[in-house]
Amino acid sequence: LPEELFLDSIGTLVTQDAAWVPADHEKSLYLRPFMFSTEVGLGVRAAKEYVYLLIASPAGAYFANGVQPVSVWLSTDYIRAAPGGTGEAKFAGNYAASLLAQDTAAREHGCDQVVWLDAVERRWIEEMGGMNMFF
Repeated sequence: LPEELFLDSIGTLVTQDAAWVPADHEKSLYLRPFMFSTEVGLGVRAAKEYVYLLIASPAGAYFANGVQPVSVWLSTDYIRAAPGGTGEAKFAGNYAASLLAQDTAAREHGCDQVVWLDAVERRWIEEMGGMNMFF
C-alpha cells in the first residue's frame, strides 16, 4: 500500500467522521487499517490484488481502570519479532506471538504490559505490547 494513500485515508476518514471524535479526554477515536487479498485461490505469496480498508470507532480507555499510568515488565526471555520477519509490519498474526509473554507479565509479575527488547542483542527497547512508548 503506498504510504501517501495510507496517510490520505486517515485524513479523509477523520475529517468525514469528525462528529465521532469523543470530546472526553479519556476517550479517543480508534483507527484500524486492514487489508485482504481479493485474488481467486489460496497460496503463500504476496497479493497482487487487494482491498484496503480503514475503520474508525470511538473508544474508551484500553485498561479497565481508565486512563492512568500502567505497570510494565521488561522481557529478556521473549522476543516479539525477529529482523526480516513479519514484525516489521503491523500484522494481525504478530499478536499471537506476544500472548505468552503478556500472560507472564500479568500473572507472574502483576504488570499491565510487556516491553519488548530487540531480537538480536536483547539490549535495545523496541516497543510495547498495546501502546507506543516515548522517551
